[in-house]
Amino acid sequence: MNYIVPFMKKINFPDEAVECISSLYEKVKENEAFCAQFELLCDVYMCDTGEVNGFVMNKLKEYAEKYSVNEYTLTMLLLVVCSEKLKVK
Repeated sequence: MNYIVPFMKKINFPDEAVECISSLYEKVKENEAFCAQFELLCDVYMCDTGEVNGFVMNKLKEYAEKYSVNEYTLTMLLLVVCSEKLKVK
């Protein structure tokens, strides 16, 4: 959370989006299994060779259904979380 909220505000996400995505981030972090799956998916996404993008999108859809969250919000969360990893690369 130390990264995602300031990052979203810096790039002018609407307040409602910041609240929605950060709330989903908390939900992911609170569920150990969901968190582990999500973090692994972020790693797979960041190592994408162009062949796994469909895999990642299908997994996001699967996790959204499994954990009763919005698929598009979960996808945006993945992109926001991965943006921090890009700063390191």
